[in-house]
Amino acid sequence: MEEVPDLDVTNDEQSATGIDNDEGWVDEIELLTPEELEELEEAILPVKLALAKVSIRFWAYSYANYCFQLCKLAIKLVHSTTILLPVWKSTLKELRQAVTIMPRDVPTRWNSSFNLLEYALNHRKAIDTVTQRRELGLRKFELGDHEWELILKDATLFFSRSTPNLAMVIPAMDHIDKVFTTASLNDRYTLAIRAALEAAKKTLN
Repeated sequence: MEEVPDLDVTNDEQSATGIDNDEGWVDEIELLTPEELEELEEAILPVKLALAKVSIRFWAYSYANYCFQLCKLAIKLVHSTTILLPVWKSTLKELRQAVTIMPRDVPTRWNSSFNLLEYALNHRKAIDTVTQRRELGLRKFELGDHEWELILKDATLFFSRSTPNLAMVIPAMDHIDKVFTTASLNDRYTLAIRAALEAAKKTLN
């Protein structure tokens, strides 16, 4: 009987041919020449940028959604002095928490977003209790487990991150650019200051 040749391929042979060791699939990228790889990177760059934008927009939408919910709830509690506010205070007492008012996210107040989210996390049980009571009409402000997870993630990671997130950097850069542009054209400042501002603006861009 004619012997069947050994078809087993060693790991070294697999690596040389670009075959994945686990599944036997060919890794086409490993087979590309440096020129072809550079061409591929250029071709997929728009896709990468689009995915980055989608990711940022999804985060921004999620962040805006639950922040809006918490802000509206805070306003409702503060302005309903005869019904909702007393219920909120009594709920905090029942949970043996200090009786406090939920802060609001004010655009002109530094770090107010973080303060709101931090407060919400520390008073999650009270917020859930109040929003789940149908007779109070606050069910539309109820947050699901997934939204609470996002709040926890933002409060512990996003706001404490040493490297600013792109969603925060872009508005800040736009604001700085606007201030520099306005000041560099203002005759109140000396020529030296305006020249320095113009140079700073060019560096920023």
